[in-house]
Amino acid sequence: MTYHQVDDKGELTPFTGDMPIEAITAIERADDEAIVQSFSGGFAQEHYVYSYPISTKQGKKSIVGIGSAGAKRIALLLGNIEVLPDVRVQEKDDYFYGVVRVKDLLRNTTLAGFGRQSVFILTEGNEPTNRRDEHAYVKSLTKAQRNGILSVAPQEALVKIVKQFFDEKKLGRLTPPMQPNTPSTTKAQPATPSQQSSTKDTQPLTPPEEKGKGKAADKKASTAEMNKAKAAFMMKWHELQGYSGWDNEESDKQREEWLKTNFNVDSLTKLDKDQIMSGVGKINANIAAITNQEPSVEQEEVSSEATPEETTEDKPASVEEKREIAQQLAGLGQDRDTIRETFNSVTNKTQSWMKSDIIKLQEHIAGLKAEKEEAVKQIEEGQEELFKEKETEEQPQEGDVVKEEAEDFLAGL
Repeated sequence: MTYHQVDDKGELTPFTGDMPIEAITAIERADDEAIVQSFSGGFAQEHYVYSYPISTKQGKKSIVGIGSAGAKRIALLLGNIEVLPDVRVQEKDDYFYGVVRVKDLLRNTTLAGFGRQSVFILTEGNEPTNRRDEHAYVKSLTKAQRNGILSVAPQEALVKIVKQFFDEKKLGRLTPPMQPNTPSTTKAQPATPSQQSSTKDTQPLTPPEEKGKGKAADKKASTAEMNKAKAAFMMKWHELQGYSGWDNEESDKQREEWLKTNFNVDSLTKLDKDQIMSGVGKINANIAAITNQEPSVEQEEVSSEATPEETTEDKPASVEEKREIAQQLAGLGQDRDTIRETFNSVTNKTQSWMKSDIIKLQEHIAGLKAEKEEAVKQIEEGQEELFKEKETEEQPQEGDVVKEEAEDFLAGL
């Protein structure tokens, strides 16, 4: 990530010196959340840059980092940056390492962007837990793309564009952790009018979650409903896939065509919750046509609020059902311990799983598959949006050198 600094006079310049680890951690965490929100149907405000206040011997300043959404916007504004399609992601020593090559078409320069992401969820102290991060793969790839774009963009242009982001109110202000109060040894003096103005200008904004908690809760609930609707759609689609005998590649093509035919879109993220649930009813009708059965009213009017207990008579899950769930989780990259953790966390049980628990796990898996598919789709759409006119000339020799460097980097992990 590229960092800048804003001094107490409001001047924005590239950051120099030792970067405080707490600033890096805070900005990276904020971008992590934004990356997940971007492909999970969230409604969070989009931030292109993040600022974190620090104190130095020269006075107070803010560290400014450009996020993934900001990097993509910069590429669009500059218009001469291409993300090359030969992306790489490798898992080693509990980390995903992403490599993305980015080309400056104007200067005929190609550089590699690297992204690293822990495969485990980190604590506030940046220590890994024993819980696997289901979004780590996408985060590493998105960060590699972000860093690659920022590496080829001219510094002078970055400063101007970041100032433009400030004007567009695309700045996310981060706040340090609360420090314990200490007794003051000196009596505070009244502030002069100029000091009051300066304090007002430099004071960090109140975090969004402290402003109108009701709205934040509503957005969180809406996101949960959307995710539940997507999971229901994917469960029903995979059922249709089984009846139709499609492999995964054919299923992806068929789903895209199906969405275009029924909703005139090519991605599930472009539908609202009601449209998605309407799609569930349509898929159910397709299944009924294949099996020569009449779709039930309950299936046609399926709601995202329905729970497994409301739709299924509870009985003990069979060994085959539990094995099938475990195999699907393994196919998503989970190891034995993580599969056990998923069973426990999704069902709130450590044993004696019922059929209703299997349905919960199926919904969870469908949600994970939908997120992964939509994330890859978004990256592909982003590349198409950035570079509508592909170069037909040969890649410069420099690109081959950078590719070799990327291969060497991965080989040395």
